[in-house]
Amino acid sequence: MQARVVRFVNGRIVANHSITPGELWISDGKIIAPSEKADSTVDVAGLIIAPGLIDLQINGGFGIDFTEEPERVLEVAKKLPQYGVTSFLPTCITSSKEHYRDCLTALRAQMNAAHDGANLLGIHLEGPFFNVKQKGAHNSALVRPCDCVETPEELYGSLEKVMIVTLAPELPGAENIISQLHKEGIIISCGHSSATYDEMQKAMNWGLSFATHLFNAMTPFHHREPGVVGSVLGTRGFMYSVIADPHHLHQKALELAYRLNPEGLVLVSDAMSALGLPAGHYHLGTMQVEVDEGKATISGTNILAGSIIALDSAMRYLVAATGCSLVEAIDAATIKPATLLQIQHQKGTLEVGADADFILLDDTLHVHSTYIAGELVPNA
Repeated sequence: MQARVVRFVNGRIVANHSITPGELWISDGKIIAPSEKADSTVDVAGLIIAPGLIDLQINGGFGIDFTEEPERVLEVAKKLPQYGVTSFLPTCITSSKEHYRDCLTALRAQMNAAHDGANLLGIHLEGPFFNVKQKGAHNSALVRPCDCVETPEELYGSLEKVMIVTLAPELPGAENIISQLHKEGIIISCGHSSATYDEMQKAMNWGLSFATHLFNAMTPFHHREPGVVGSVLGTRGFMYSVIADPHHLHQKALELAYRLNPEGLVLVSDAMSALGLPAGHYHLGTMQVEVDEGKATISGTNILAGSIIALDSAMRYLVAATGCSLVEAIDAATIKPATLLQIQHQKGTLEVGADADFILLDDTLHVHSTYIAGELVPNA
């Protein structure tokens, strides 16, 4: 039986870093070239047709924490499309050796299960190789130096499905761990770090190629020691993520990053279990978290504990803070994370042959509809 062909008309297509009038044709879960006839036609009434959003760092949502309840990750996957997210990396934060292994095993099992929500592309491991001075919301009792093990597998167990590991490259033994992860094809990201500029340059030579939530949980830029921030923003095209909300970044800090290294900027949510829920008490891994007025902090402190924003909100904040174009904001949540993961011909794009994961947006970047594998996601 021949697959149905669906034609989306009267839209504006995001392609090649621009937004232009056009049509989108899909069949059998893929984007296809225009053909002579479609089985059905959808009029999108002038909305923007953009690739589905890709979140590289999300800790949970809707009352579920991936580190503590990895077996429930598909419950979150089912609800993320309402924010335009069609693919994501569930993130496991600093844990014990035993808990990392249990968490990874559970997440891998869920990735192999059939589901109708956002795609689980792989796993982001955040920790435990952090500078304790920059631990942020992570449990200091579980933070470890890189030389506590000879191989990453000694700590994490199998690295199957692991896509990103965030660590502090200045730690003893970092060269060994970074080099091994790099050989496995895993993206090594700098985060929760006090690395100097020179230490960052060395780590880049070892295989470090990304920076996690720039500015947050790292030493600030100093005119005599540029550190992580200076190294990242001073290396045009080096990729880095930002949590684009008013609690994590002043709009001028975000604007500075955008002006200095726009090509490298990638949006992440870093959302925790309170995503989609009202103010109250939640948790991030083993840490208790209070959420009030849109801000998540470790209970009894002012330490930020992830965010409660979704990726579509981050796009809107990026535009408001920097004055960037709509397509630049969309690219920062689609083709850029896809390129980092080296899946840019499959995800984050509307080119022929790509997966038919796409969203319909208005000119304020609010999501009207979400499609995964060419199927409309209900209530998205």
